[in-house]
Amino acid sequence: MNENSTLLTDIHIEATYRLTEALIESENRMRRRVEFLSEVVFETDGTGKLVFMNKAWTDTLGYAVAASSGSLLSDYVVEDDRPLLAKIIAGGAASHPSRPAIHMRRSDGGIVCMEIAISALDGPGVVGTMHDVTTQRRNQQELEKLSLVASFTDNLVVITDGSGRLEWVNDAFVKRTGYTLSEVVGLKPGKVLQGPDTDREMTTLIGQKLRQGESFQAELLNYTKSGEPYWVEFHVNPIKDKDGNIVRFIAVQSDITELKRTQSELKVSKEKAEAASQAKSDFLATMSHEIRTPMNGIIGMSCLLLDTELAPKQREMVDAVRHSGDSLMTIIEDILDFSKIEARKLDLVEEAFRLDSVITGVVDLLQPKAASRSIDLIVRISPDVPDSFMGDPGRLRQILMNLVGNGIKFTDEGSIRIQVSQLPTTTAGPTNLEISVKDTGIGMTQEQQSQLFQPFMQVDSSTTRRFGGTGLGLAISKRLVELMGGSIGVESRRQQGSRFWVRLPLRAIKSQKMPFKEDLRLREVIAPPSTASGIKPRLLLVEDNEVNARMAMMMLEKNGYPAEIARDGEIAVQRFLSGMYDGILMDCHMPNMDGYEATRAIREIESSPQWKRPHCRIIAMTANVQAGERERCLAVGMDDYLSKPLRAKPLIEALNHVQVFTAAPSSRSSSTPASLPRLHLETSRCI
Repeated sequence: MNENSTLLTDIHIEATYRLTEALIESENRMRRRVEFLSEVVFETDGTGKLVFMNKAWTDTLGYAVAASSGSLLSDYVVEDDRPLLAKIIAGGAASHPSRPAIHMRRSDGGIVCMEIAISALDGPGVVGTMHDVTTQRRNQQELEKLSLVASFTDNLVVITDGSGRLEWVNDAFVKRTGYTLSEVVGLKPGKVLQGPDTDREMTTLIGQKLRQGESFQAELLNYTKSGEPYWVEFHVNPIKDKDGNIVRFIAVQSDITELKRTQSELKVSKEKAEAASQAKSDFLATMSHEIRTPMNGIIGMSCLLLDTELAPKQREMVDAVRHSGDSLMTIIEDILDFSKIEARKLDLVEEAFRLDSVITGVVDLLQPKAASRSIDLIVRISPDVPDSFMGDPGRLRQILMNLVGNGIKFTDEGSIRIQVSQLPTTTAGPTNLEISVKDTGIGMTQEQQSQLFQPFMQVDSSTTRRFGGTGLGLAISKRLVELMGGSIGVESRRQQGSRFWVRLPLRAIKSQKMPFKEDLRLREVIAPPSTASGIKPRLLLVEDNEVNARMAMMMLEKNGYPAEIARDGEIAVQRFLSGMYDGILMDCHMPNMDGYEATRAIREIESSPQWKRPHCRIIAMTANVQAGERERCLAVGMDDYLSKPLRAKPLIEALNHVQVFTAAPSSRSSSTPASLPRLHLETSRCI
């Protein structure tokens, strides 16, 4: 071989070697790249045995590459899908452009769904790729099932992707909104459905919930394609993959437009009902005031007239007027009380009281009436009954007045027994008190008893004609007892009398530590109204009603109280500036300036550093006995409270707390102190 031939041979060998190295390096680079693919890459020989698998084979199926080499690819495919695999390999990629899916068994026994793609080699065997679509297929199947179910529901169902863009809506959504799936797919619901009156704060909150991936419930005003507003209540739930990533949201919406409309109508009705209730309450307060004002004159004047010298016939007639007035007031009180209960305007107080004092008060009031019918009133309180309780003594007194008064009304002779006992109890807590009123009267049949405690009901029509009454007393008593958390009942037989019982849960307290409700103005230690020289406090009576003013003045004069009259609050304040008065009897409802404004003006004067006289006691006189009236009077600066019709006894008791600050009328200043600034009054007409 010559030298040139040798050189050519060496060049050829060198080129071949370098080409081989390049091919090997290229193959290695390709293998390294394949190794990093998440998809499974494999190659088989002509018999179907695996000759190459990348790392994804182990990551996806769990088998080691070395252990799987030389085994058949079909060995890893579930039996039912092996024919499909054979068909795919035989047909190649051209016959399955859509990447069919086969199910393969993992090393741990689990089944995974793999999308497979096959390409034939120049020689025998194939090369292919497989991608794990188990989660996607499962989600797709669930979505298809959900879509199938959702398509048959009347609720609006919306499915979005993880970013909140619409993927699917059901037919109910299309029908209600007017938007087809093709019109809204890929859009966010808010861009399509929200309108001018949609709550922006709520949409902001919804956006936060979606970003946080939380389930939530909300109500929102949406709009249809045509612009019609409608309300939906919707529940949103996130759907997550196996790694916890949100892949979509499902919202189920209920159309609550009619519900919202009904709620709005109910709200309007409620407001109207409340306004009507308030109007009723205001009407009751007005009626109470208007009725009590003339009754104050009738009862007060008749009582004063009875204290004068009268002929027997005259005394009989005046006494009839007084009793008729008292009966009328009882009827009026019953009607107003029942109306307040029906309007839920009656409130109970909670204060300490002695039980024996309440019962004694009832007996003292009804004793004359019982004595006139030769009926004995007998009271027995069991020794184990506590002395004092917390509750509403006024309403308890009202209940007992009704029961004992009824007993007297329906008893011609004999006695009425008031029995108080403590019922046994197995638990700690309030005392279960039973108060029974047993009479020896006409009694009742079972049928008549069933009609008791009903408004405006008497046991029969002849009862009203014979005994009178409205039939409200027992109905009111029943409502009061129930408000106190107790019960009331009756046991009776015809011509053998009746026994009414009341059972109340009352909290007992120690009498020596009775926590009475006190107002600071009522806690002052007041000197006796009369001094050793017999001086009584000088009073200013503020009253616009002519008859009531004359009646009150006559009561005061009879009991030795010097007084002057002011016809409205403005005049009363000007008179007060004279410094001549120790106490003021203040009517609350007057023209120009009412008693509340006048009291505030007087207290403002007293707070001035230039005013040197002591506190002037102001006693309210009002025909308004609605709940809270006493508290209102005290709140504006009054010291005491009297309800009309005025009675002599409570009036004198209230005046006993008025302090005398001057020794004699002649020593009282008759003019405004020079150092006190002139008071500018603003008048307010009472409505």
